[in-house]
Amino acid sequence: MSNAKKRGMSTKHLHSILTTGQCARIIQCAPRTVAKWFDSGKLRGHRLPGSNDRRVGRDELLKFIRAHQLVDAERRLLESAAVNVLTVGLDDMMVAAIRAAFDGQKWFSIRAVDTMYEAGCAAQEQVPDIVLFDLCFGKAEVVSAAKIAKKSGAKVMLLANEDDPDPLWVIESPKLFDGHLSKPCDPKVLMGVVKRVADTFLPLTVGSSRQPKDATA
Repeated sequence: MSNAKKRGMSTKHLHSILTTGQCARIIQCAPRTVAKWFDSGKLRGHRLPGSNDRRVGRDELLKFIRAHQLVDAERRLLESAAVNVLTVGLDDMMVAAIRAAFDGQKWFSIRAVDTMYEAGCAAQEQVPDIVLFDLCFGKAEVVSAAKIAKKSGAKVMLLANEDDPDPLWVIESPKLFDGHLSKPCDPKVLMGVVKRVADTFLPLTVGSSRQPKDATA
């Protein structure tokens, strides 16, 4: 029986997209070795548009690991299968409140940055599953960044002022934004929305030892 089945986890929908460096750390080999497997077709994935950067889905890496019977690598992969949430432009108090709301939710990893440049650097280090943008940057900039995030496979959420007369999610949804909230908002409400968005691509099986307690909050 696989480690995933022992934990009661769903492996069919391991969504996260990994860099070659992340794959290398999980398998414990050199990144160039992962790149060679990728280029030879042994490890399936895709390149980011307009660059040579390689990306590999967790599900494809899991298939590769099992085909080569890399038991320890499978354990490391499944134990690292958190939903990576990147917040962009949220104020410090809101970020602190979100971290407090998600405290103890091991299935979720929260990272906060202040600028679009930092968001790009963070996405290079670890591809996010969900990106939450604050509309403080301006609509054009958020739309541009959101489209890039969607191309990488991320779900995109928006935090906007309640009195915004021309909300972006009305114009772009459902193609661009997967969820939205109005400011000010309760961090626990935001946590519930994030979980519902996560459930659209990463359904958790009943009885999982890593399943969030409030998945329907």
